[in-house]
Amino acid sequence: MWPIYMYFGNQSKYDRSRPSAFAAHHIAYIPKLSEDFKGWYQEQYGCTPTEAVMTFMRREIPHAIYAELFDKDFMNAYRDGIILRCGNKVTRSMFPRLFTWSADYPEKMLLICCKCLGLHPCGECNISKDKIFRLGTVLDRGTWDRLRRQDSELRQNKVERARELIFKKGYSILSKAIDYLLGDHSWMPTRNTFSTLFYKFGFNFYNIIVSDVLHEFELASGRPSSHILFVYSTLLINKNVSLLQNLAARDYEDFLQVSLPVFEGLFGIHDKNVQDLLFNLTAVHSFAKLRLHSDPALQTLDQHTTQLGKSLRTFKNHVCPDFATKELAKEAGAREQRRAKQQERQGAGNKGKEVSQKKADKTKTFSLSTYKVHAIGSYTRFISLFGTTDSYSTQVGELEHRRIKRFYSRTNKVFRYVRQVTNQERRVRIVKSIERRLEDQQKSKAAEAENSKIQDSSNPCIPFEHEDPLPIADPTSHYQVSMTRSHRLPIMPWLDKHEDDRAVNHFLRKLRTHVFCRLTGECDEESVTPSDQRTCIHNNNDRMYVHKVLRINYTTYDQRRCQDSINPRTHSDVMVLSPNDVDDDEPYLYARVIGIYHVEAGLRNDPQNSSSKRIDFLWVRWYVSADNRSCWKSRRLPQVGFVDGSDDGAFGFLDPAQVIRAVHLLPNFKEGRVSTILGLPWPVELMKKIKTTSDIISICIFADRDMMIRFCPELTLGTHIASVVPDPPDSSDIEDNSDSSEEIEEEEEEQDEETLDDASHSEGESDRESIDSDRYTEGEGSDYGYDTGGSDEEDVENIEDNQFDVEPNIGPEDGEEPFNHDVEILDIEGFSAL
Repeated sequence: MWPIYMYFGNQSKYDRSRPSAFAAHHIAYIPKLSEDFKGWYQEQYGCTPTEAVMTFMRREIPHAIYAELFDKDFMNAYRDGIILRCGNKVTRSMFPRLFTWSADYPEKMLLICCKCLGLHPCGECNISKDKIFRLGTVLDRGTWDRLRRQDSELRQNKVERARELIFKKGYSILSKAIDYLLGDHSWMPTRNTFSTLFYKFGFNFYNIIVSDVLHEFELASGRPSSHILFVYSTLLINKNVSLLQNLAARDYEDFLQVSLPVFEGLFGIHDKNVQDLLFNLTAVHSFAKLRLHSDPALQTLDQHTTQLGKSLRTFKNHVCPDFATKELAKEAGAREQRRAKQQERQGAGNKGKEVSQKKADKTKTFSLSTYKVHAIGSYTRFISLFGTTDSYSTQVGELEHRRIKRFYSRTNKVFRYVRQVTNQERRVRIVKSIERRLEDQQKSKAAEAENSKIQDSSNPCIPFEHEDPLPIADPTSHYQVSMTRSHRLPIMPWLDKHEDDRAVNHFLRKLRTHVFCRLTGECDEESVTPSDQRTCIHNNNDRMYVHKVLRINYTTYDQRRCQDSINPRTHSDVMVLSPNDVDDDEPYLYARVIGIYHVEAGLRNDPQNSSSKRIDFLWVRWYVSADNRSCWKSRRLPQVGFVDGSDDGAFGFLDPAQVIRAVHLLPNFKEGRVSTILGLPWPVELMKKIKTTSDIISICIFADRDMMIRFCPELTLGTHIASVVPDPPDSSDIEDNSDSSEEIEEEEEEQDEETLDDASHSEGESDRESIDSDRYTEGEGSDYGYDTGGSDEEDVENIEDNQFDVEPNIGPEDGEEPFNHDVEILDIEGFSAL
């Protein structure tokens, strides 16, 4: 069955895209042609129906269903309107109108009664197949106006004449007489219900069919990248990718977004043409799926469409002839199965009979004479007429199909299953309405018990087995870090353990400088002197508190709030604004987060700031730009690389409020693999990427639409500059029950010792911290091994070996699953992360 969904255009498109909002109204389910038809036909005409007759009858069924839907009452409402009292108690006259009809290409051609893949394959214009290759040219743009399809009485008369020849004079549906009447426009001898009912109102049914990025690009025109796989069939990719098995549209989209560094350097003299093609494909796809457009954005999309047309023609004429490509084994097997079934239907073979001779694999050629290539040029026009493509994308309907499939699994699948699906859909809608009323009346709050586990001093980030829960955050705050103090990390014993590690060189000095600047509001860390650093004191015996995840809330280009989850173990790359003294060509800086911490510190000599304050910070390793070329002019992704480990600025600290959002980085496989750990942040035990990460890394600016817009500030879409948000409210006065009473008593006993140390600091007679800081400068880079054994200092409690043998209760609140990539969240949103 084929469902018909109705959506109200005056409802927010963000609600329509969420299946959980129940914005889809199930109008009808189009049935298949009954199996009894063949028996009836044989009784009437004395022979079995041909395949052409069966196809003709299948085309008649949808329009018969449409005629039942647009009954007398609907036509009266369409003409005269219907009087309704709205929610604000205002009575208005409503006029139902049909704006867009979203469907796949065969369904669209069925709607407008035109042949699929005919001589004139486009449903909006009469362009011939041999002219489609001119995508992006001036002639192609003029085709939409010169050869635009228009409903007329002439078309209606020709269809009626063809039906008269078929039903009264006995002409075959495939006869030359029918083709003579309808072939010039690829029409079919089917009465169009929209033309019959709405033509008198000046309605042109050709105008309601719109382009569809899902089927026409991601599943079709995006397949030049798939043809590249045929060209380079020995490519070492995941077998499921290279075999193209069980792939959905989102898979092709993901492949396209990361394809540039994967294919770079594989095609020799044709590498530039392949890279240009992939970049232009990705750019057109990204601009076409923007959820907010402006006139400059539409002009940019049109320019990229022109470049894409040139790249496709170059790929077709200069790249493809040098490679002999053949179909995949699974495609050859599917073709043989189709041929066997066709022979069986025609009576040429028996059921289950194997094909005696297997033909050789067919040659796969790249063609530009398809409708879905031609449809790329219509995105700009449809966006100007009907708005952004996410409003009428078939992805909304495909998501609604999931509900129907779940309903079908609970039917008998044999007798009256359509009615059973309909009853289930109505029942679910009633239950959901009751649930909404209950949710408005009840509010529940879950209290999370904090786990007072000690952080292992070997790791700068919390292991997977440990919990660090985060409650639901305020979406207006810029970032969120757990308020717990469960995972303590004494600084001095930790530095002693890794004194030979280059990553912790001057760690204490840099930390003091960063904390001092945060407390005083000083922007220039280079101006901070050692005496200024000594005015910064640390409570809790110089401890850092380690956290598992950092959540970043930011505003997207379409004024929506979005969230990224930063976990040092998994998603650890971030972007920040460049300082004012940096060239405008590099608006952002990039860093890899090694650890997420907070300390409680205050200023010694400032009575107003003497109390301890919570300071959240990130320990990062910085990236540096590897090229100065413009990504849009060169049609290549921007590239960065790690700052050399011997540089004093390779590692540093970052205020979480300065983080704009997470960034997706792609290894540059052409440059080879890293041979030393100098290209990786510390420690190697956690990252486990020494053999798969290259020295040069590409920035995936097409990871989502918001990321792409941040590299196109001239489009004036949304917000492009992230303002620095102040630190969260001081948490020093907040009662924290994570530490036990024994630990509090121990800290009180240690306070006297800290006071004595503080006095010695102030007099400058015994600066233990300065001595220890200088001691760590010895032996820089002498040893890159990371010892996981050994005992900690007296302030650290050893963790028993069997403490985490039981399976921990790890959930999304622990940061292991990013907020925007949770399965249930995706189902609620309707789309993956933009």
